[in-house]
Amino acid sequence: MEKSIGSIVVTEKGNVVLLTSLENQGELDGRGVVPLYDFGIVLRGTTKEPGEGIQIMYPGAKYVRIAADISQALKVLEQSGVDLRTLPERPLSSLEPIERLERLERTANLAGK
Repeated sequence: MEKSIGSIVVTEKGNVVLLTSLENQGELDGRGVVPLYDFGIVLRGTTKEPGEGIQIMYPGAKYVRIAADISQALKVLEQSGVDLRTLPERPLSSLEPIERLERLERTANLAGK
């Protein structure tokens, strides 16, 4: 499996990261070097909290272990019963009376099928 946007990787420090961009170039540093890094969101962290962004600097970014692709992880979640398809609905209390009645009718019709 080749590293790409959407890859879930394990870094050399044990962070589990969802990659969101690859081979980004940083600003020229004092040594005259332009750093290169991959960027992602921490899913499980050892050095950062979940949800935080993380830069995986090169050359270390070349040596991450690719664990899965996000599409594979989503399939596993769905197979285990997690609903990732149902769209969100506004709470009944926020609906106009006619919208509330329509929703209740739709729900009753679905329950009757």
